[in-house]
Amino acid sequence: MTKWLVDGLTVDQILNLPFQELNKFDEREMSRALRTVALAANKRISKLKKYAVQTAEGRYEPSGAKKQIATDALNWVTQDGKLPGKFGVKRSTDRNDMYKQLGKARQFMNMKSSTVSGAVKLRQDREKAIFGKTREQAARNKTKAEKEAIYRTFDTNSKAMWKAYRRALELDGHDPHALVDDSEKIQSYIGKEVVNYEGQILGDDGKLDEKVIDKFATSGYEYSLSLYETRQAAAVEDLNTQAGRFKQ
Repeated sequence: MTKWLVDGLTVDQILNLPFQELNKFDEREMSRALRTVALAANKRISKLKKYAVQTAEGRYEPSGAKKQIATDALNWVTQDGKLPGKFGVKRSTDRNDMYKQLGKARQFMNMKSSTVSGAVKLRQDREKAIFGKTREQAARNKTKAEKEAIYRTFDTNSKAMWKAYRRALELDGHDPHALVDDSEKIQSYIGKEVVNYEGQILGDDGKLDEKVIDKFATSGYEYSLSLYETRQAAAVEDLNTQAGRFKQ
């Protein structure tokens, strides 16, 4: 009977195998490992999609479901909705392709927002950092009608913040979904402006007022420049300090 290297290994154990161990796998062994991991990864993707909707551009955003999630992992694995976001042997052409899929599955499974509970926790952490509290905290001990109103406000504020933040990145010459220095500080800064502007974010048509979003974006962009200048000044001061020590 053939003894397979992956026999008896859990998904986590396969994902945590050192690359030098994975390199020992032939095509059939790699296929068995990928099948095991793909089953777990695809289940996570399917569960996340239950709490998300796709925008006109294809990107996933939280749906109106009770469990509001952060969609980072879902957008990453689907490349902003351009791909189905599925793993499996049938999607591979050879051993090297399966090896790459395992690597991508490892990245996905290690993301905080790759599980529904982790995605909820990440969304809550962000709300607390950006708005000072989560929607759950704001709605505590409120009536059903009050809770619904609070949740709608959080939804509107979150959409406004993210739209303004991505527009601020574009003003700075970045891809709107790029990871940049001080991203959390910029998001928090824009979030505070959104809260201060609460009640004036929507236009008469019930949609986000683009002029207001532009105002937030410009403010966020200017704030990002100030953060950059501060970092540059600190770097120059550090270099001068090191140069002074070298002369001594």
